[in-house]
Amino acid sequence: MALSVCSSMRRRLSGGCILELLAALHVLGVSLAGSAQIYQIPGSMPEQQRRQPTQDRACLKAHAGAVTSLAVSPDEKTLATAAQGAIKLWDLDSLREKQTLPAVKASVLAVAYAPDGTLASAAADGTVTLWNLASGEAQTILKGHTGRVFSLSFAPHGKYLASAGEDRTIKIWDLTTRHEAHTLRGHKEPVTCVAYAPDGKQLASGGFDGAVKLWDPITGREKTTLPDAKPRAPGAAFDDSGFKPHRSRIYSLAFSPDGRTLAVGTETMLEPRSFSEVRLYDLAKAQVRTTLARHTNTVSGLAFTRDSKRLATVGGDGLLCLWDSSSGEELASLQAHAGWVTSVVFVQNGKTIVTGGWDRTVKLWDRPPWRPAVALQGQIGPVAAVVFSPNGKILAAAGDDKAIVLWDTTSGKTLQTLKGHSDKVWSVAFSPDGKTLASAAGEWATTKPGEIKLWDVATGKEQANLPGHAAAVFCVVFSPDGKTLASASWDKTIRLWEVATGKETLSLPGHTEAVRSVTYSHDGKLLASASFDGTARIWDVVAGREQTAIQAHADGVQDAVFSPDGKLLATCDHPAAQDFQNLGEIKIWDVASGELRFLLKPERGRVLGLAFSPDSKTLASGSGMQAQYGDITLWDPATGKEKATLYGVKQWIESVAFSRDGNFIASGGGFQGSPGEVKLWLSDPAASAVH
Repeated sequence: MALSVCSSMRRRLSGGCILELLAALHVLGVSLAGSAQIYQIPGSMPEQQRRQPTQDRACLKAHAGAVTSLAVSPDEKTLATAAQGAIKLWDLDSLREKQTLPAVKASVLAVAYAPDGTLASAAADGTVTLWNLASGEAQTILKGHTGRVFSLSFAPHGKYLASAGEDRTIKIWDLTTRHEAHTLRGHKEPVTCVAYAPDGKQLASGGFDGAVKLWDPITGREKTTLPDAKPRAPGAAFDDSGFKPHRSRIYSLAFSPDGRTLAVGTETMLEPRSFSEVRLYDLAKAQVRTTLARHTNTVSGLAFTRDSKRLATVGGDGLLCLWDSSSGEELASLQAHAGWVTSVVFVQNGKTIVTGGWDRTVKLWDRPPWRPAVALQGQIGPVAAVVFSPNGKILAAAGDDKAIVLWDTTSGKTLQTLKGHSDKVWSVAFSPDGKTLASAAGEWATTKPGEIKLWDVATGKEQANLPGHAAAVFCVVFSPDGKTLASASWDKTIRLWEVATGKETLSLPGHTEAVRSVTYSHDGKLLASASFDGTARIWDVVAGREQTAIQAHADGVQDAVFSPDGKLLATCDHPAAQDFQNLGEIKIWDVASGELRFLLKPERGRVLGLAFSPDSKTLASGSGMQAQYGDITLWDPATGKEKATLYGVKQWIESVAFSRDGNFIASGGGFQGSPGEVKLWLSDPAASAVH
């Protein structure tokens, strides 16, 4: 019953206001019974969203209420969790409860550790408590606030403690005398967050008045109010024309350990809509350096890694996002909790992230093993295909602008641009020796003959033109020995070509609609094809006949790929024209029996491209939703479970590819009429499992 009350209230609260929710729960006396759980995402922590944990690591004893705050001891051996009326301490090595501090009458809204290991807590009754952890008793209760206390921060030397409250004040407590040293006034509405700078020379605060203020904690005087920033919607440039003047609320802030950056979590009400973002302030210039837009509800928690290179953010949308704090690049994101995520901290030198939320759980997340690699230089139109050279040193991409671009994957520089096609290039493929590149082109849904070209990779010159298809050619692929090229076309046929002579050697009829893709098995004996007729067919190349016809997807088959070990075939359905609101599906088939092993249902957008990792242990799918978002989801083909999702792509993803060594993933995509986007993702060997 308590859960249903909370859920309905959350729906009614416009803008996701955590203070109103806290107040309502406190007044009604609602207690959300539940448990705290530890999860690990195998292989990665994600990059947009609506994702759930895939593997349960442990289950801790129940908290009496929703988790409101987290804090890690200076030696990183203990995790403090706060909930309504309770504080618990957990051993981070064994994940067992060490201690439960005596129940308090009011909800605990914040916990913080001092450098010497002293634990402080703030409560809804306006008190701040310092705890004697040896005895488990309250050592000192600091009184002075006339409303709830939302945030705590110890000075780096541990001699002072700052608290921020509903009464619009910040109080600085002298921990030697246990008395109030200063009361800082200046905010016009409740102060929701406060933080000491790493050098202790300034204090930052934020509140419902939208102001971010810097204070001198020694004198108690305000130094400056940092400028506001124009909000932008997630994934797109934001145009506020036609909207009423905006009003921001500040919910969280954190200094980077190097003291150069202040991260501020906001929600901006811009009638009739609201947007949430993270502002990164350059403190030397006292201005916004960049804004991070991904969260769709209040940004309620922030944490930097010790080296200041990574920033974790959490919010009312349940998301946990990881960012490159220098470039503002989104590195990873996931649906961490079923509701509000209230707190986030790093442990294990940044390798593990801990989150707590209103779903009454505490979760540990592994550091993501994939991160954006070198940025590719130059421009390209919407991309239909990406492929690595066999040695991984070159990435080829092609699409709407009829050209093929070759990049150096180490430097990101453009090596060559191959021009010669008269229509969109749908597919590119390297020969096994990497010396030849094949490309396929054509005009969608017409009877204009398609094009297949062979290029000399070293010189960029066209070597051959292979005529024969009566309509657009959607896919080309080399046989493992490099002697044969297979092609798939809108003309409903699959054709095989002798690479040395450019002559057609075989045509495989059978599909009743356009053939969208074709792929060889690892030994070159089988060929799989995907067609808009709803079937995926497996062909015996040696005998030149169909071996198996799989009724794969009723809406048509967009792509089909063999696993490198030859045991599995993955397929995805074809999205109807411009239909990127409905969700797509992926199926994994047993090649030997033709039986369906798994049906995968991505939770965002339509699936447009598939690729297996070289070891066959990961299936990557690229998807898109309208023109603004793209995901790469990584699946475990042995279990059918999601392993990870990579984010940070601003366009839909039409093609994904692994490098032969498995260290890189490439994605390419775009929406008609917009610039294309090609991204490289690099495996991070430093990433390790939790415990």
